[in-house]
Amino acid sequence: MVFLFRKGTKVDRADWPCPLSDAPAAGCRASFWPDGDARRASGDEPREYRVDRHTMACRFYDRLARTSPCEGIVLPTFRIRLFDIFGERMTNAIFELSGPRIQETGTSRTGDVVVHNVPAPSTLRVRWGRPLDQRRPSRFNLAKVLDPFEFDQEIHVDVKSGSDEEGLERRLGNLGYGASLDIRDRIKAFQRACDLEPSGIAGDAIDEVTLRHDQCRPPKERR
Repeated sequence: MVFLFRKGTKVDRADWPCPLSDAPAAGCRASFWPDGDARRASGDEPREYRVDRHTMACRFYDRLARTSPCEGIVLPTFRIRLFDIFGERMTNAIFELSGPRIQETGTSRTGDVVVHNVPAPSTLRVRWGRPLDQRRPSRFNLAKVLDPFEFDQEIHVDVKSGSDEEGLERRLGNLGYGASLDIRDRIKAFQRACDLEPSGIAGDAIDEVTLRHDQCRPPKERR
C-alpha cells in the first residue's frame, strides 16, 4: 500500500510519530494502542478490520489506513441492479438511494445504479420504479397521489462477514426474499423459483443463492 499526500504538504519532523529507519523500535511502539501486542498476535480465526476494527497495533497507522479500500471498510464501487416483480431488469427506472454518507436520486437507463466509496459493513435503502407516465393507468385515476416508487428494499453491503447462515440471509434479502418470512420459508420460496426441491435447508441452497447474488441474476418469477 502507498499513501499519497497532497502536493505541498509539510510536516514538522518533531510531530511525525514514526522513528527513522535506523532508530530503535521503541519509538514505534510508543504509538501502539494499549492492546497493540494483542492486536498483532496470531489467533485461531481470521480477523478483518472491517468487522471488528482491532487488527492494527499502531494508532497513527490506524488513522491513515482505516478508510482505505484495502481494509474493506469502504468499497470503491458498489453496483445495485433494479428488477421488476418478475425478475426482469427494469430499464429507465427512477430511483432513490440512501445510506451512510450516501443520498442519490436519478434515472437508470440500464437498470444499474453504481455508487462509490460505500462504507462497509452498512445497509442501504433503495426505492425504485417506472416513471409514472409509463405505468398502467388506474381505473381510480390515482396516478398523482401514488408513491413515485413501486419497490422499496434494504441492501446489505457486506454479505461475507459472519457465519455462512448470516451471509445466506443477507444474500437472500438482496435478491428480494426479505425478512417478513421465516428463513426456512425464504429458502423454500427461492428454491421453488429456481425449480429446485424446496427443502428449506440452508446447505441445499447456499451455492445457488451465492451464484445468483454475485451475478445479479435473481430467479424469474412465473407470469
